[in-house]
Amino acid sequence: MDALQKNPRILYMEDDEALAQLVQRRLGRYGIRTETAADGLSGLEILQRDHFDVVILDYKMPHLDGLGVLRQMMTHQASPPVIMVSGFGNLETAIAAIHQGAADYVVKETGSNYPELLRNAIERVLEKQSLIHGKKRMEAALQESELQIRHIADAAGDAIVSADEEGRLTFWNRGAQAIFGYQEEEIFGKHFTTLVPERSRNFCIKSAIKMRNSDRTSWLGQTFDLAAKRKDGSEFPLEVALSSWMVNGKRFFSAVARDVTARKKEERRTQRLLQNQILINALLQLVTYPNTLDEQLAIALDLVLTTSWLITLNKGVIFLFDDERGELVLKVQKGIHDSLIQTCARVVTGQCICGVAMASNQLIFADSDDPRHTVRCEGMLPHSHYCLPITARGRFLGVLNVYMPKDHVKDTEEEELLYTVAHTLAGIIERKQLDEQLQRAMVLADKANSEKSRFLASMSHEIRTPMNVVLGMAELLLETSLTAEQQRYAETMQSSGKALLGVINDILDFSRIESGKILLSDVAYAPRQIVEETVQLMYLSAANKDIALRSYVAANIPDRVMGDDARVRQVLINLVSNAIKFTQKGWVEVSLTLSPENPQTLAFSVTDTGIGIDPDLHKKIFEHFVQGDVGITRRYGGTGLGLAISRGLVELMGGRMMVTSVVDRGSVFSFALPMRQVAPTLAPGSVSSISLDAIAKPLRVLLAEDTEENRILFEAFLAKTPYHLVMVNDGLEALLQIKQHPFDVVIMDVQMPKMDGYTATREIRQWERDLGRSPIPIIALSAHAMEGEEIRSREAGCTRYLAKPVRKKVLLEALEHIAIV
Repeated sequence: MDALQKNPRILYMEDDEALAQLVQRRLGRYGIRTETAADGLSGLEILQRDHFDVVILDYKMPHLDGLGVLRQMMTHQASPPVIMVSGFGNLETAIAAIHQGAADYVVKETGSNYPELLRNAIERVLEKQSLIHGKKRMEAALQESELQIRHIADAAGDAIVSADEEGRLTFWNRGAQAIFGYQEEEIFGKHFTTLVPERSRNFCIKSAIKMRNSDRTSWLGQTFDLAAKRKDGSEFPLEVALSSWMVNGKRFFSAVARDVTARKKEERRTQRLLQNQILINALLQLVTYPNTLDEQLAIALDLVLTTSWLITLNKGVIFLFDDERGELVLKVQKGIHDSLIQTCARVVTGQCICGVAMASNQLIFADSDDPRHTVRCEGMLPHSHYCLPITARGRFLGVLNVYMPKDHVKDTEEEELLYTVAHTLAGIIERKQLDEQLQRAMVLADKANSEKSRFLASMSHEIRTPMNVVLGMAELLLETSLTAEQQRYAETMQSSGKALLGVINDILDFSRIESGKILLSDVAYAPRQIVEETVQLMYLSAANKDIALRSYVAANIPDRVMGDDARVRQVLINLVSNAIKFTQKGWVEVSLTLSPENPQTLAFSVTDTGIGIDPDLHKKIFEHFVQGDVGITRRYGGTGLGLAISRGLVELMGGRMMVTSVVDRGSVFSFALPMRQVAPTLAPGSVSSISLDAIAKPLRVLLAEDTEENRILFEAFLAKTPYHLVMVNDGLEALLQIKQHPFDVVIMDVQMPKMDGYTATREIRQWERDLGRSPIPIIALSAHAMEGEEIRSREAGCTRYLAKPVRKKVLLEALEHIAIV
């Protein structure tokens, strides 16, 4: 159009900066120059100093809304035409804007269609302005060139009509003839209300009188939407722009009118699509709610039935399919008669409309008189309804039934919406059913995990109790005079026992990591010391294979950091042990540096010249119960849990473990841990342990142990000590002994018949409190060795905790600590 070819200037008042920039860019493609204002006040300031062809106003803006800006603009005769935009899209907003002088009204919407709607509105407004300006020019030339005016009017596609101040039609162009169906000679002299429906005539007459008596500038250039009537009686929406002129003291009115049926239809469709999207978004949000499936479906049904443009009876049903019985089960309903609810509680295939929809797996539209309605009840009102299946990936899930008014006509847009709703409901149902399945699986998994933990605890106790005896007796045997052959046998027995204990510990550690129940300590430790102690501990193992074991610790490693030193040492020992095991010649090096990528990270690495690892197995070796291959397992032994445990511990400590390796050339296992430094807590010259010069006193020791072998072992441990040992079989006997005889310390096995160790400890502590006695030291002795067992012992009132198997040295150190005076 000519107006757009001249690059019209537009002022767009919009508080949404992103949307304003989008519109500015899109309109610029069509040669429309657009300037933006963030609110109404700044927009009015721009209008005062500059000229624009069209102003676009957002209805809702800060400081001054669109209607307020429009009112101020209409006080100036030279104001440009205004297009009002709003995200609400309600008719009241549009009417208010048009009444106050807006030339057009556009509903905001998301996506790329909104700038195009604005462009169309700008074209219309500029076209109308062009026509209005043309009419002003025609007023001056009317008496000179009526024929020319007729030619121009007839060339217009819109209807152009004129009427005198009494409302009688005096001009009728070909566009009017095409739109209204009247020939010029049929309509001339008739009142303009002939062109509007009967119900609107009084309103139009009153408006015309008001317009005639008002200042023409208050309505000049404005457009009005009204209902019009054709010659055949059919009604349609009309958009009208008015003007007037004076001839010989008489006022005449002209109107440029356009049939906006197609536009209104598109606007209605756009509004419906927007409302559909709002509905679907609301349905999709249901999956985030903690409600049950029935509750979610009830909310979904209510949302569908109350959709603004969908004409329903506010009645509906959602059935779910029972896979086992092959029939529909009524899950939620709204507005359904009680007797019908009971009758339709279950629907078999082919029964009534819902059963037919289930059998055919297709949407069915029917009214209550349809012969397929095999189920009826007293009080059922006439109706129509949509009945459509709910399916997902070929699986039938249920049926949605929506009640419509009697004689309702099937509508394509309604079908599209309901199909979308059905697909969305399918997603909700599937998601909820999957959640319920996962919940059941989690309950079973937790139960299985608890059973496994109880099993491991029981097995730990059952294995560690005899293992305590085996290792203890081996330790005692090695303290006696033995022949070389006997010494070798005893050492082998002790070594094998420790290996078996290592396997047990690996299984327990892996179980803790896998179940997420492992607990990490957070204490200050010296990382340099851990490296040095690890190398010292593993030195003999390396020397026996003629392998050089060396270490390197960077000078900038801090003296102390916070973390779990025991777990760091466990990981490092495991890696060094593996390196020595799989290295036949060469060397193994342990290094500790600060990570070059992050100076706040400790970087440990263990490098060897061993057999190496195939690149395809680099990830696999960190899996549990996995080693490089069957040959390695047979040759070198092991459970295949060490690396899995080490990686799990490193990750629990916030780090990561890596490996690089070349077959037959060696491997580098490394792990990085976040570093938190601490200041030294001990002043120079201070001591952190009991003085070696302290004097130990003889102790009366009570041992509560139900296993005869362990009683024999502890008796042998204390045979050559100044301690006097009294032994009982269970916690009840221990309680009786404590009440009858004085003891300096109690060694309490936690798992015993009649009364376990923790119960006995709590009874002893209560007896002491009742009599005001000082608490006697109680050392808990447990074969469980599960995470949290030490905490349980302290909660029961125990002073110290020892895990079976107990070494003689560890037991004596514990007793010496108590005996120091």
